[in-house]
Amino acid sequence: MNSKKFFEAISEIDDKYYEEAVNYKAKTKKPVWAKLGVLAACLCLAFGAVFMVPKLMQPSDVETQQPQFGSPVLSSTQDKAPQSGSPVLSQTQDKTAKHEAQDIVIDETMTLEEARRSEPFGGYMPLEAPAGFTAEALRRYQDKNANYLSGLWTKGEGSFDEISWRISFYDDTMESRVTSVDDTKNYDLSLYPLPLADSVPEELFEIVDHPVFNIDELTLEAVSRRAYSFKQDDDISETRMSFGVRYGDIVVEVTTKGVSPEWLYDQLKKIYQYKSCINFREPSF
Repeated sequence: MNSKKFFEAISEIDDKYYEEAVNYKAKTKKPVWAKLGVLAACLCLAFGAVFMVPKLMQPSDVETQQPQFGSPVLSSTQDKAPQSGSPVLSQTQDKTAKHEAQDIVIDETMTLEEARRSEPFGGYMPLEAPAGFTAEALRRYQDKNANYLSGLWTKGEGSFDEISWRISFYDDTMESRVTSVDDTKNYDLSLYPLPLADSVPEELFEIVDHPVFNIDELTLEAVSRRAYSFKQDDDISETRMSFGVRYGDIVVEVTTKGVSPEWLYDQLKKIYQYKSCINFREPSF
């Protein structure tokens, strides 16, 4: 074949075949290891799903995790349903525990020695009784409405003489009865003839009837101004006194008949000196 015929033969070929020849790319086979890699990845995903799906369906670890090292923080799940034996209380449980503590009832009859050892009031009992008086009834009482230690001393059958001693915590209901020894109109019974209901102004009656002195201000003169005598029926006219003394957050309320102001003042001051001595000896940290 000469060159003329070869050229004529080439000219008869359709253009699309030229284009296919130019754009032709040989097909390459993927290597076997690539297919195996894809298969391995699929298997890993399948096994991971088997182990992870059940865990995702369980409650969150944050909700069920138990507090450590005495942490007071509770999760919402624990607060709603604390586990048995857990030392941590929810707010509701804590309020319930405090309420139950306030509802504790104590009603005990004691000997004088037991009363003097009873906390927190025992240290405010009289250190000694006047001649002829013996302890008759000593009681420690507590409920949600009252908390006190009381004592009664008498001279026995046939005598009307007695000493009533009641120790409790100071509270806001007593504030209106607290007076300075300088305000004699609040407590000096010599200013008001008996019966007090007829002679004491209405706005002063509560404080005059039973005033409360601060122990660091108390004087023998103030105690003497609380003394009065009154005879009723077959009763013998004896000296009577009634008032309270505040020792910080403790109040001692006394009602006496047949004892002198000197004895009563002496006992109240001895308690103050005794408690001051104890507090001085106790180290503070």
